[in-house]
Amino acid sequence: MPPRGLIFLASAWLIASWIVAIGPRAPIQAHPASYAPAVRLLILLVTVGMLVGWPLVRLSGPPRAWPIRQAILDVAVLLCLVQVVVWPLRLLTPWNPWRSAAIDLTIGGWAAAVTALVAFGTIPIERRATLVRTGAMFAIVVLVIGMPFLRLVDGGSLPFVADSAQAATDPSWWSAVRWSPMSAIYALAAATPNLPGDIEWLVARSGWLVAAGLWTALLILRRPFERAWR
Repeated sequence: MPPRGLIFLASAWLIASWIVAIGPRAPIQAHPASYAPAVRLLILLVTVGMLVGWPLVRLSGPPRAWPIRQAILDVAVLLCLVQVVVWPLRLLTPWNPWRSAAIDLTIGGWAAAVTALVAFGTIPIERRATLVRTGAMFAIVVLVIGMPFLRLVDGGSLPFVADSAQAATDPSWWSAVRWSPMSAIYALAAATPNLPGDIEWLVARSGWLVAAGLWTALLILRRPFERAWR
């Protein structure tokens, strides 16, 4: 059965995100450029809710009898709700369908990566369950904001400071952007009618590479881990 409580909480988050980003009042000039900052903020808030809010709720709850199946069901429901946000935003932006698809692909890839960590953290074990859940949540936070943080600590600027159009010829900027869902979404959500370039599709696929590695590790290590901690 669909997780009804999750659907309710996710719907409430989407409504709250829309109110915070778009607001009840239209801009003075209802032009796509006027909505660009609000649309970008909305997509980022939705991403935070899916990649941080949902894991926090699940990892704060009891163990799950079928952690992988239930995590996959959760993320499938959330991705369906995300479609209600991503695709209608073409009415407020100059995006073409391929840019919306690239944003959708990016969110899906990083959501798949986070799902592996949620499944790992909700494995029903009897010893050190709290430590495992805390570690899973810490790994998720690192996954979401780790690269921008490292770039800032290293003396660089956050990859949020330049639009993709301005940084299209800067490989180091794109290298930092692609390994964080927040900066990747920020770059792809630029207010441009252009088709995504090769480097933008590379950014959109990066989350799936991370997800493939995490799911491979989960499937290989799950049984030995359960036996060791029972």
